[in-house]
Amino acid sequence: MCDPMIMTIASMVSGVANVMGEQSAIKKQDAAYAEWLKNQRESRIKQSAAEDKARALATAAQQKATADISGTSQQKAVDTETNRLTGALTSNVPGNISQAPTAVSDASIAGGGAPAEKIVGGDSHITRSLNTTAAAAPSLTGTATPMAGAMASADPLLTDTRVLSGQVTGDMDPTFRASLVTALNRSAGDARDRLAALARVTSYGGSQFGLNNYVADALQRSGTIIDQMNARRAGIIQVGEKERAIDPLHYTYTPGISFS
Repeated sequence: MCDPMIMTIASMVSGVANVMGEQSAIKKQDAAYAEWLKNQRESRIKQSAAEDKARALATAAQQKATADISGTSQQKAVDTETNRLTGALTSNVPGNISQAPTAVSDASIAGGGAPAEKIVGGDSHITRSLNTTAAAAPSLTGTATPMAGAMASADPLLTDTRVLSGQVTGDMDPTFRASLVTALNRSAGDARDRLAALARVTSYGGSQFGLNNYVADALQRSGTIIDQMNARRAGIIQVGEKERAIDPLHYTYTPGISFS
């Protein structure tokens, strides 16, 4: 038979041990709740910061698109494209000339390569080929004769025709030269003006950097960034929900198990 005193002491020791075990479990549970609460707060703060960053990037993309398609920006884009197209279209248009090109002889035109001799016929100058292998028959477009020179002198229309076809060499009439230069420069200027107008009209349309493509590209870039930021925010929210769905650790005291 056990001594009642020993039984009492054993019971008291067991009770004290149970109390201490329960207190240790409570402390550990409190620490686990505190850690869980800390993690919950950090998760919300991190989620909020990430959402704000994504929202700021989307807002910046929206504001940039608004600025890019403003009236001032569109006008600048049109001017830039107009200058680019004008340069590309008018690159082969000759510039203004200060004097008419020098006329050439019939022999040079024909490719004979023989030197030419001036023959004075009235008030005009015509040429005669010195190529000894050439045919001797007179011709308005080939070898000239004194008679042809006399005919040219008597017929101003014939003389003007030869001047325009390059059959006359030597000094050109100053009045005709000035008129020819003026006509050539006017034609080149008109061509440049028409091409510049075409470039201006095209810059509003679908050229490479025209207004249609410029506006579409600006909106597409902005929309792409906004869609990406919306997808990022959705992912951030899902991650936050998963993190906060984790329960804290649970401690339960069982007699006979020591909590250290």
